[in-house]
Amino acid sequence: MGRYSRKDMIEFANFAKSYQSPRKAEDAYQAYLKGARLVKPDFSNSPVRLLQQANICYLNGKILKNRYGNEETISIPYGAKLSVESWDNDKKILHLTTK
Repeated sequence: MGRYSRKDMIEFANFAKSYQSPRKAEDAYQAYLKGARLVKPDFSNSPVRLLQQANICYLNGKILKNRYGNEETISIPYGAKLSVESWDNDKKILHLTTK
């Protein structure tokens, strides 16, 4: 191995962990040198993350969350798969639908 920064060594160590075996360290190093990297999923626009940030949230047209009022709200059905219909970042209003 050549001369690497501490950041590069930590990144490689995390990459090598994905190989799950110290005996495969050479394979991990060769793959790393060829440009293979771990892919981290981006959850910044997931329905759950947006729901946490939202001031008002609608689920299928009904109010799910309202930080400003005491209106009647509904709950998310167990096991429902949510998808984002629209998101207003300025007003923090989220519209969700179930699949």
